[in-house]
Parts: sequence; C-alpha cells; structure tokens
Amino acid sequence: MCACSVDVGSGVGKAVVAVAMITPARAVGLEIVAERAERAAAGLAEAVDRGLLSKAEAARAEVRQADALLPDAIPLNTSYAYVSNLCFSDELNRGIVAVLRSLPRLRCVASLAELPQGPVAVEDDGAQVEAQAHAEEAEAEAEAQAQAEAEGSSHASATCKLRLVRTLRVPMSWDDQTRLYIQCCLR
Repeated sequence: MCACSVDVGSGVGKAVVAVAMITPARAVGLEIVAERAERAAAGLAEAVDRGLLSKAEAARAEVRQADALLPDAIPLNTSYAYVSNLCFSDELNRGIVAVLRSLPRLRCVASLAELPQGPVAVEDDGAQVEAQAHAEEAEAEAEAQAQAEAEGSSHASATCKLRLVRTLRVPMSWDDQTRLYIQCCLR
C-alpha cells in the first residue's frame, strides 16, 4: 500500500499539490475553514487545467473541509503528517497528537509549533543525533515487532510515542527562519 501524506491545517493546499507532484504518495489536505478548503479544491483543478499537475498526480491529491479530530478524517494509512499549527490552541494540538499517535502506519510528523508530547525534546544541529534517533527507532521497532509476534498481533496497531528527532529552520513567506519540528513514531 502506498504511503499517505496528510496536511492538517492545509489552507489553500500548496503542500498537498507539492507532495502529489514530487512523490508517489497519496496527499490529503484537511482544512476546517470552508473558504480555504474551497480555494484549495479550485487551485487543484486549476493546476490540472494549466498542465502543472498531471491527471495521475491529481488523482492522488485531495483537499477537503474537515475537522481533523473527527473519526475517519485522517486516513488510517497515513505515514507522514504535516501540521500547520502556529495558531492552534493547546487543546487542539493535544487532540491532533492523540489522533496521529493512534494511526497504525504513522512514521513522522512535521509541525510549525512544538507538539505537546511526553518524550524529551532533542534539538539536532548535526547528523549524530539524527543517526542515534534512527538507531533507537529501529531498535524500538524491532523490540515491538518481536513482542507483537510473541503475542500474535501486529505491532503496527500499537499507539506510537512521538520523539522529536530534528528541528530545522526553514524560510516561510512570513519569516526566513521558521522552526519546523520533526517528530518520529516509536512503537
């Protein structure tokens, strides 16, 4: 099954279009504001009309008005999520984290504001911490797999623990040094 990328707070859908253009993943944008969701859908159609997005790419892209906290709003096969959460309340961030952590195939989440989570945050300015995080993730996944096999169940259904593995500085339209927090799932 192909990976699914979800953009929570997708606005006019730019990230959804970009994912569809450069990856084979299904890209789903969730925007709670009706006007923005409608503009995103119109933008997606316009990208196809102008030849900027092929019909095959557009078939993998979807932008919809939805509340990410409602059941089935975020596809169960989501592997990667982007959360544009600078204006989200703490309560909304906690709710989104709870939903994301329950997704059986979730691998990593990128967010513009730190997500509320228990693990110790690790800021990464080099490859050493990232390599260590990947090694720890692989070790934890192997342990979970062994435990799941012993119990006769799939480890993919276990709730994950998000661990901050990297903080990047990325240019955005409003700031040249916006932080992007990358958290990956440990099961």
